[in-house]
Amino acid sequence: MRKPIILIIAFLVGVTMAMAQANKSDIDQFGKDNVAENQQYGNANVAYVYQNWNANTSMNYQSGVGNEFSTLQEGEFNMSYTSQYGERNKALTSQNGAGHFSQAIQSGQENEAGITQIGSRNYSFVDQWGYQNKAGVNQDGAGNSSYIYQGYWQNEAQANQIGDGNYSQLSQMGAMNKAGINQEGTGNGSYGGQWGSSNELWVNQRGNYNYSSAQQSGWVNKGEVTQAGNFNSSYLGQYGDNNTAKVEQYGNNNASSATQINRFNQAKVYQEGDNNRSNIYQDGTWWTGGYNNAEVTQVGLNNGSDIYQLKDYNLAKVSQTGEDNYSWIYQDGLYNQADVLQEGHGHYSTIDQIGDWNNAKVVQKD
Repeated sequence: MRKPIILIIAFLVGVTMAMAQANKSDIDQFGKDNVAENQQYGNANVAYVYQNWNANTSMNYQSGVGNEFSTLQEGEFNMSYTSQYGERNKALTSQNGAGHFSQAIQSGQENEAGITQIGSRNYSFVDQWGYQNKAGVNQDGAGNSSYIYQGYWQNEAQANQIGDGNYSQLSQMGAMNKAGINQEGTGNGSYGGQWGSSNELWVNQRGNYNYSSAQQSGWVNKGEVTQAGNFNSSYLGQYGDNNTAKVEQYGNNNASSATQINRFNQAKVYQEGDNNRSNIYQDGTWWTGGYNNAEVTQVGLNNGSDIYQLKDYNLAKVSQTGEDNYSWIYQDGLYNQADVLQEGHGHYSTIDQIGDWNNAKVVQKD
């Protein structure tokens, strides 16, 4: 009795292997002058292309095991490229309108990419290599561009752009980083870079020609940038571990710069009005590492603030309301505190603290 059982088992294994090795490719075309090409090498890969209307192009390549992609094109002169190398990668591209271009490259295992473009002449590029990275792009309008680069494992990135001529770029090279860019309006630009692990970055821009640049290097840094209005600009640099920064700007032509080095620094900036400027620089000694705290609130026109915190455990707070006010705070030591309140027009304040445990307060009002 043993021999028939062995034969049956061998037959079932052979059927299972044959089914596992079967690739599947489907192409549906409606209209004229559409072009689609699927190349599959490996086992159990699945490809689907749907084209409706005229002169759309889809070129695709799969090599490995269990990769899946779908491409949907509705309209004219849209182009899409998908390349998958590895195992169990998934990609979905949807383009509705005219003249869109998209490209998704996946190399590794279990990466996921989703691209949706509506309108005309939008451009999207996603490059993933590593393990279990996730990327999403949504663009609605004309002439928007998005780039996402992900390396190593379990990074997550999302770019959403509504309007015309917006540009975003996200680079994640590490593990378990999360980033999102949301832009609504015309001509906004955002750059985000994450190197390290478990960093978070969120950028929201609404209006026209706003600009944001943020870089994170280290572990567990958190950054948030919100800008609403026109021609606002923000720079955020976090180089170390466990730093936190939040920037909010509402109005026109406001500018903010925040740099955090070492560990456990906190920065908060709120600017409302026009032509306000804020600069924060936080560092720390190598053996302790920071723990500085800076907060700036400016409401009005043409206000300016500079805060420099060197060494550790310094606290600085600036609040300015009105026009043409300026505050300078320089702290080089340990456990220094500075508090500035200026209301009105044209007030000027400087505080220099060199040493430890100093405390200064300035109040100026019209």
